[in-house]
Amino acid sequence: MNEMEPNPQEKGGGDHNNYWLDSKEIVTFRRWLDKNPALLQTIQQFAQFRVVVDANVVAQDLIHKVKFPDRGNTALQELIQSSVLEVHAPRWLEQDLASAIPQVAKRQDLSEQQLWDSWPWYKEALIWNEELCDAPASAEIDPKDVPYVVLQNTIGAVGILSHDRHIKKMGGNPLTFEFIMTMRKYARVSVVDVGIRVSGAMLGTVAIGVIRALFSAIATGISRLPSWLKMALVIAAVVAVLHPRTRVWIAEQWRSYSPAALNVWNEIAPTLVKFGQMAQAKRIEAEAHLEKALRSVPGAGQTA
Repeated sequence: MNEMEPNPQEKGGGDHNNYWLDSKEIVTFRRWLDKNPALLQTIQQFAQFRVVVDANVVAQDLIHKVKFPDRGNTALQELIQSSVLEVHAPRWLEQDLASAIPQVAKRQDLSEQQLWDSWPWYKEALIWNEELCDAPASAEIDPKDVPYVVLQNTIGAVGILSHDRHIKKMGGNPLTFEFIMTMRKYARVSVVDVGIRVSGAMLGTVAIGVIRALFSAIATGISRLPSWLKMALVIAAVVAVLHPRTRVWIAEQWRSYSPAALNVWNEIAPTLVKFGQMAQAKRIEAEAHLEKALRSVPGAGQTA
């Protein structure tokens, strides 16, 4: 059984820590875009896939949580929290997992109780189907996999997060470790891109107030501001300096504070421009990750 997180470089988010925004902020941006149809026409909504998960993938996550408690969320947890994956499970999974835990605990030399201790998070996060509580007594291939395949077809899921070789033979679409990791990469870069574009749209109505707040922050000391406000000010500044006319306007505002402030602005503006260009590159990267993930979905499947 392969680990869901085999590479130490993936622990706790890896290069995720270099981004402004955590992927879980996708939930906030998604809701905001849904409430602003006009903006949604220019800023595409985040991708979201409806999937089914089986017991072996959940068991792998539990193993990872026990073996590497310092690595934070697994890729699956991050995708659930970000809302990029809407993860469903038949109630049968609990029975299937109860059968799998003793086996994997013995094979991995782990305590069964330790594995179960990490289970409540998943039990709360999964979307349960209460009708599929049992597997059939017999099936042409593997009766234990029947509830997962039935659920995939019932809810129109794009596939089943599974490493079971029987899934495909039974008409299901197995979504592998590569799909999960690709979607996590998508989530991490797309939140940066959309975060900046949403902030840019907000600047259309609150530009003066935000930038004045930035100047006030310089005067009072940015370090004393709440972290969320610092983030908002930085994003606003980045979006602003992407536009030449706005850069000139900001420079004039800085000049009104003091010549020294203008010198500071002239030094940091090029850096902010480069930062904004980096964010634009993230959009291209996100599109590439999404395209790769879609290749795992027959006929592009169905999003949630």
